[in-house]
Amino acid sequence: NTLKTEIMKDGEKMFNVLILGETGVGKSTFINALLNYLTYPSLEEASKHQLLYFIPPKFTLLDDDLKETEIKIGNSSNELESPGVSSTQYPVSYLYDLKDRKNTILRIIDTPGIGDTRGMEYDERNTENLLTFIGELEYLNCICIMLKPNNSRLSVLFDYCIKHILLRLNWNIRTNIVFLFTNARSSFYTPGDTLTPLKVMLDQVERNNNEARILLDSNNVFCVDNESFRYLSAKQSGISFSQSDVEMYKSSWNRSAATCKRFVNYVTSLPNIRMQGILSVNESRRIVGRLAKPVVEFMVLQEKALILLDKHESKLRKVKDNINDLRKMLYTPVIQYVVGKKTTYSVVKHTVDLGVRFSLLPPFVTPRLGYKYTEDTKIEEHISAVETFVEDQKIKSLLDNETSSREAVKNQMEAIATLAEEYKHEGRTILSAATTFTTFLKENAVIFGSDPLEFYLKTLIEEEEAANEDPALTEKLKELLIRYQVKRDYTYNVTPKGVGENMAKLLNLKHSGSSFKFFYEKKYIFNDQSLA
Repeated sequence: NTLKTEIMKDGEKMFNVLILGETGVGKSTFINALLNYLTYPSLEEASKHQLLYFIPPKFTLLDDDLKETEIKIGNSSNELESPGVSSTQYPVSYLYDLKDRKNTILRIIDTPGIGDTRGMEYDERNTENLLTFIGELEYLNCICIMLKPNNSRLSVLFDYCIKHILLRLNWNIRTNIVFLFTNARSSFYTPGDTLTPLKVMLDQVERNNNEARILLDSNNVFCVDNESFRYLSAKQSGISFSQSDVEMYKSSWNRSAATCKRFVNYVTSLPNIRMQGILSVNESRRIVGRLAKPVVEFMVLQEKALILLDKHESKLRKVKDNINDLRKMLYTPVIQYVVGKKTTYSVVKHTVDLGVRFSLLPPFVTPRLGYKYTEDTKIEEHISAVETFVEDQKIKSLLDNETSSREAVKNQMEAIATLAEEYKHEGRTILSAATTFTTFLKENAVIFGSDPLEFYLKTLIEEEEAANEDPALTEKLKELLIRYQVKRDYTYNVTPKGVGENMAKLLNLKHSGSSFKFFYEKKYIFNDQSLA
């Protein structure tokens, strides 16, 4: 199968469905099976054609003598094959073109499984990647929680889903949650023993969250068995089956295909629940993720601008009595901020990419998941300062005699002082935002390592000290670091509202606001996968 990136066409309607579930519940198999259910009218028809899949299937088949046969079709860099390890390594979205509806696309978002046997650290990192991914979606239509029937232990899964994922989103999403049970043939296509503990957990959620109930009824519960997809995979690999087995898989297909079509009808009837532009923890994470890097860059650039103004003012004082020299100096140095792109190339030994993430958002260290050598091409936006000169013709016209020259110097000094005060005001606003953002991450991230802004400033100071080209800048950076540390240590209990207020202040800054606006409004392009 050929995968391609999809871009929304005019008039298309996209329904976003997020899949959550424990490791091994069968999310990847469901995603593949759904593609076939929506494409072929019957198992017999599907078996006549090439197998359709988004995620290359891999599993072990046992015959009557317990002999193992490995079924493996294709390869995927986003899937690991260790037992008990979440096979999906980072969120990936898959597009289903609903051909029975004009211009309607179903986007299913596959996620790493909860309960990775490698430990809580991997669950936490997977969750950070997931929340960052969700933050770039304008809206969700549905969260599908996948479960196995006859599972009487739900506390770990639900506690994790509610605390670390759902409560960080727009809580209105609770009305758009569905439950999908896999391997349901063994429980006669019912939730089985899982239903009772599930009801208990939902009652507990309601009590703990101001009577906000997550619905559970026949409309939002779906029971499927996707063994027919494994049958198709094995058949394509040359495995033979008895007629009784084929009939069993036909029955499974018919029941599951009908349920999946009901599932699609239901989720495409649900309203959009906004993920952006609302007061939620995850929307605030998105804001912080977008603005953290330019914030720390501007903190440094503002210090450089103040040093430039101070140097120019000193030069003016030295030549204030010399009209000819004054003519060359009567301008205001203004820093213009330019957002550009920087491309770097290198052959590197690196780990499997864990998906959408920003360098200043946790996790700051990517877990090592197997190495490969590649030529790494990296394109990232960065802010650069361009020095320009603004001449005031009114001031220059005063250079006729000594008296008016002194007035010209006075006017020029006032212009520089005004600009310096504007830079200082912006610096204070940016510093406040920096400490607010860092504290918010520390208080709300699933995992939080060392302070990335502090690390960046310390690194710059070390580089400036090693270069020894501008001692004044080095001292300014050290002072900036101390101011940042002190203000950060006295900042606490940051709310999404506080993040939003600081963001608004950044976007409205006179000199740097437009650059912050660029980073905030930059559109994220999803690498959606679909069949060509």
